[in-house]
Amino acid sequence: PVTPETVTESEAYVLFYQKWDEDEDLTKQKMLKEWSKKDHDTDKDEKYHLLSRKWLTTFCWGEESGPIDNSDVVCPHGYFAPSDTVHMAGTWVPQSVWEIIHK
Repeated sequence: PVTPETVTESEAYVLFYQKWDEDEDLTKQKMLKEWSKKDHDTDKDEKYHLLSRKWLTTFCWGEESGPIDNSDVVCPHGYFAPSDTVHMAGTWVPQSVWEIIHK
C-alpha cells in the first residue's frame, strides 16, 4: 500500500499515448508519395475528386478519421455546398490518390 507521505513527496506526471496503426501509416505514406508524384506529372487529364481539408488533416495527423467525410464541402445531394467557404474547406486530389484513401 502507498502511504500518504509517499503521495505528498511524489511528483505528478501525465502520459500521452497516440494510437498507431501500421496499415494506416503505410496508406498515408503511399498516398503522400502518389500525390507528390502527381504534383510533378505533366499529364493533367486525370480525374480529380473534392476532398474535405478537415478530414484530410485528421487523417494525416494520425487521429481516427473514419470514412471520408465531405459534409463540409458538399451538400447531402452530393453537389458543392452553397457556400463561399467550399473553396477553402476542400482540396482537389487526383483519382489515383482518391483510390488509395477511399479503400
